[in-house]
Amino acid sequence: MTQRPNALSWSARGTHLHLLRHADDLRAAGFLIKLVAPTSFRYSGVAVSTSTGALPENYGLIDVSALARNHAVDHIAERMVDVDRDARVVITAESQRIPYDILSLNLGSQASSESIDVAPEVTRIKPLDELATLTNRLDRARMITIVGGGPTAMELAGNLSASTGRTVRVVEAGPRLASALPPKASAAIAKLLAKRGVEVILNSHVAALDADQVTTTDGSTYLHDLAVLATGLTASPAPAGLGGPHGIPVRGTLQHRDDDDIYACGDVADFLPGALPKLGVYGVRQGPVLLRNLVARAVGEPHEPFEPQRSALQVIDLGATLGLAVRGRWWWLGRAPLHLKRRIDARWLARVESRGVPSDPRSTQ
Repeated sequence: MTQRPNALSWSARGTHLHLLRHADDLRAAGFLIKLVAPTSFRYSGVAVSTSTGALPENYGLIDVSALARNHAVDHIAERMVDVDRDARVVITAESQRIPYDILSLNLGSQASSESIDVAPEVTRIKPLDELATLTNRLDRARMITIVGGGPTAMELAGNLSASTGRTVRVVEAGPRLASALPPKASAAIAKLLAKRGVEVILNSHVAALDADQVTTTDGSTYLHDLAVLATGLTASPAPAGLGGPHGIPVRGTLQHRDDDDIYACGDVADFLPGALPKLGVYGVRQGPVLLRNLVARAVGEPHEPFEPQRSALQVIDLGATLGLAVRGRWWWLGRAPLHLKRRIDARWLARVESRGVPSDPRSTQ
């Protein structure tokens, strides 16, 4: 009798949500599926909009437990803390030891605090559960400092400055905002934020970020009521021995560089064929490849590599019904990009088929 392997997924983020929706295909290939993940998952595409009040607070909150039940998947609602590769078990925060034959990891990312002394009271853009707490703190904040100048920082600055009664400050280490975008698109964002009264401080490296002030490396200090760390993203910590400085190293097949039985995907994966931006679209598009490779493995067929697209569409929500769409060197600022983003997000959430997730944000208002 052929042994039935265990396919174990740690977290139900974008890539693994695809596996859950296709659990029947995995079972048909002979897999016994176990999911180790929290009971819910926040969709990153709407995280800033929900945390700043532009969309209902629970829009994009996916009920992982319901999704697992709907697809007959054994769900262990715990947090993974370690992997014993010799014993081939996953260890949870409650000290459960869960055996595996094949392990797939989708641990996500977190805001980078490299070289910055960050106080515990400071809100970080990731993990997303931490960003979600921003909603409850905005009423008491009149001056908000955002550290970082990337797309998520621009979403925060745009949405927070779209309403009256507060002042927003952005502190960025580089010479311009959104430096990964085309220069004219970056300039358009800067002009929009300036029109809304956002204070932008460029070429300024932050040494310490506290609950009431930010201190730069040149000794300057700026006071605030609320601070958000919105620097670039880095891979979430991986179990000892699995990860490197940039995440869990994987080949094109999404298998660990040194272990064919371990897969990694999404932001936690250090894609060795070529570094990928930490954009949700790449994790989502890895889902079908991961599924096909797991099924191929079960029937003794070769894996296929994940081939990322050269450029991905990115739409930044700038608040007050405005969005900026970017793909390669092409960009467009206006109402239509945000409308497109809302449609894309709603369609993706509807496809997840999780209970309690509306297909249109307007249906919850």
